[in-house]
Formats: sequence, structure tokens, C-alpha cells
Amino acid sequence: MRGLSFFLILLFVTILVYLPAFSNFFAQDDFIFIRHFSQNGILVDLKNTFGIPEVTHWRPFHNLYFFLTGNLFGKNYLGYHLTTLAVHVFSSFLIFKIFQKLFKNEFSAIFASIFYAVHPAHFVALFWVSGAAVNIGFFLILIGIYSLLLNKRSLASIFYLMALLASESMLVGPLVMTAIVIYQKKFSECRFFLLVIGFISILFLILKLSYLTPKSTFETYDLEISLNVINSFRYYLLRILGLVEGFGKHEISLLLLILYGAVFFVFIRIKKTTKLFNQFSLGIFITFLGLFPFALLPEHLSAHYMTVSIWGLSILFGLSLSKSKNYIIIPLTIAFLFISYSSVRLSMTKSWVIDRSNLSKRLLESIDSRSYPAGSTIYFFDDDMISSEEKYVALGGGSALSVWYSDKQYKTCFSFFENCELK
Repeated sequence: MRGLSFFLILLFVTILVYLPAFSNFFAQDDFIFIRHFSQNGILVDLKNTFGIPEVTHWRPFHNLYFFLTGNLFGKNYLGYHLTTLAVHVFSSFLIFKIFQKLFKNEFSAIFASIFYAVHPAHFVALFWVSGAAVNIGFFLILIGIYSLLLNKRSLASIFYLMALLASESMLVGPLVMTAIVIYQKKFSECRFFLLVIGFISILFLILKLSYLTPKSTFETYDLEISLNVINSFRYYLLRILGLVEGFGKHEISLLLLILYGAVFFVFIRIKKTTKLFNQFSLGIFITFLGLFPFALLPEHLSAHYMTVSIWGLSILFGLSLSKSKNYIIIPLTIAFLFISYSSVRLSMTKSWVIDRSNLSKRLLESIDSRSYPAGSTIYFFDDDMISSEEKYVALGGGSALSVWYSDKQYKTCFSFFENCELK
């Protein structure tokens, strides 16, 4: 019952902080994925979900998300957001269970779990339907890690593979699991398991890179080792800390720094032991691992990639409070809730996710108001405010019309790359 009670508390605080996400409309890739993975007939949808990629990366378990939500909810974006939030809350609850299992401290586990659940860096993942790939992969790998802690290693291997099939970024999994096994002093006992997940990783990487990744993806996601990577590390460090992009000198940032100062003050009063050093080393290692490969992709920066790193930081915060009394932990938790609540609303004032979602909604409402006959070509030109290219991106290259007006068979013409002379 205590676990259920905390889960409900976790659900409540996450909804409190991220409630505006429920009303955010679809944008760009959302329409492409819904069109390709749902409402085409079950057999076609399953083939598209698990088959050779045609419109996106080969991520079958992320595609499965759209197969299920697209066929269940159709154009009801609230259903997609509720599903994404449910995955996120269950991940946060697993962080609570894993912390408890590793470090034997319930109140610190509560703080670590809430810290992860309401962290502002999840903004894109929870506001943008297509942003859930890393979150889904992270949820699955957490199940695998918890299974490992319960000595269910075969199950852990299965969930690790499933995590890879949701997001290739979960290739950090074997390193995380190895670190946990070493911390628990079970390396010899778990050696075969680590070899198995290592083999799974190598086989997956070979298949992914050789047969299941289009050439265009390599060109778009170009790994760099250059001075640009320094800026990537800086960007992600600030996002991991919870600072809102573009608002570094804002009052909320100052409050967050004060909170960190308070936690650090509590930490320096803890009696340092070898055990505590090993625990902190584990948290730091996980935080560092979560930066990859994203820090090597300076042209594709986004805070929502940092799920593993935020988990690592939540471990560090929980450990810093592990010897504290409830009257210290509870106020600090409430303070972080307030900061996250404010940060999310601050992000909403300056976010491409919000802007493009609002744009796609306005464009579809404009088409609704005109009641074009079936088979019409809808033209999108530059105007004083928005380019046709921006409209093209927001509408998923025109896929929005196929999703929204599936019975109308509308055609599209975007003037930025097509000859759109009105007839």
C-alpha cells in the first residue's frame, strides 16, 4: 500500500508540474508517425512498425507506441500525452524502487524520484508526442535494471533488448549495469549476464548501422569530435542542472542555485565513508554516461535526451540527503517542485514545440473553415509572419492533412520547394 500511495503522489506532482502538456497540439513528426504506423489496417501497421524503416529510424518499440496510440486515439492528442506521461511516471517510480534497493533509504529515494519526475528538462518529451523515444527506451531499461537487482537476469536481458528497440541511445545500458554490478560486488556472479548484454549490443549495432539505418540518417546525425562539442557539454550541463534554456539570468535560475547551495551545505555535513564515496561515484558515472552520444551531436541539441543523466543527478541529490531528517528533505522537495512548476511555464513562453504545435493547429483550423471539396490541392505560400517552409515542417511535410482529413484525399503544394501556381 505504501508503494501505491507514493505512486499516486508521484502521479499528482508530475501532473501538477506538466499539466499544460495535455493541451499541446500535434506537430511535425507526430503526423508522419501517426499516418505511417496507425489506421492503415492492422497487418500494414504491424509491417510498418517492425519492418525495414521507410520514414524514420528503425525503432520498433517507439513505432509500437504510435501503432497503439494512433489506433486507439486517432486525432485525440490528449490520449497520446496521457500515455507518454504514464510511461514517464512509471519510470520515476522505478527510480524510487531502484534507489531503495541500492541504497536502503526510503526518504532519499522519494526525493530522488520526485526530482526526476518533475525535472524541467523533460519539457520536450512531455509536450511533443514524437519526443518520447528516449523516454520509452529509458523506461524499458529501468525495468531491466530493476530485474537485475532482483536477480532476474534473463528478464533483465530481454528488457535491455527491448530498450534498444525503442532508442539506440540505450546502448549505454551495459556500462550502467556493469557499474551497478561492481558497486554491489557481484561482478563474478554476473559475468555471464554482462557478456550476454554485451553480445546483444554488438549484434544490434552491426545490424543497425549496416542494414537498418538509411544513408540520409548518417548525413543528418553526423558525430563530431571538435570544439563544437565543448558547447554541447556546456548546453547539456545547464539543462541537466535544470536551468531553462534562454533564461540563465532569470529569478528561477537564482532560486535553483540557492537550492543547490542548500543541498551542498547538507552534504558537506555528512560523515564521509568509503561506502558513500562508492555511491557517489556510481551517481557521477551514470550522469556522465547519459551525455553520450548526444554531446557528440552539436547540431541536434535538445534537453529531453538527458534522461539517463538526470537519473544520475537524482541519485546524487538523494544521496546528499540520505542522512538528513524529514524536516530538511520535505522543504527541499517542495522548493524543487515550485522551481520546476515555474520553469515549465517559463519554457512555454519560448519553445519551438509550442510554436510549431500552435502553427499546425491554426493551419488545420483555417482549412476547416474553408471546407475545400475532396481532392482539392491546398496551397501554402510565404506570408508576412510565417514561411511556407515552416508550414511544411509544422504539418509534417503535408502528412497532417492525410491524418486530419483522411476521407478528403487532399493534395498539398508548398511554395518553398514546389511550383505552386494557382489554377
